[in-house]
Amino acid sequence: MRPTTPTKRSASRLLVTIGLVLAACATSEPQADTKEIRQRFDALHVAYVASDVVTITSFYEGDAVRLPAMRPMIRGLAEIREGMVRSREQTDVMPAR
Repeated sequence: MRPTTPTKRSASRLLVTIGLVLAACATSEPQADTKEIRQRFDALHVAYVASDVVTITSFYEGDAVRLPAMRPMIRGLAEIREGMVRSREQTDVMPAR
């Protein structure tokens, strides 16, 4: 018994369907996303250079989890903020203002 293979017609339909799905999933303005990402990155960089822990942690969600190297997990925005302040006081990881 010979296995069934898709005909050219059904293969064409499949390709057209896939193309339409991909076109529908594409964002209409990728440049706008890129611009917003760049603006947020720049704002984070400015906050980091200024050692502005409040602004840095504003990029985190309230239930964020941070996994610092060789240290226990930090849960929640308040603990992350406190950990950053302690880290800044103990090391030169964040530039001093």
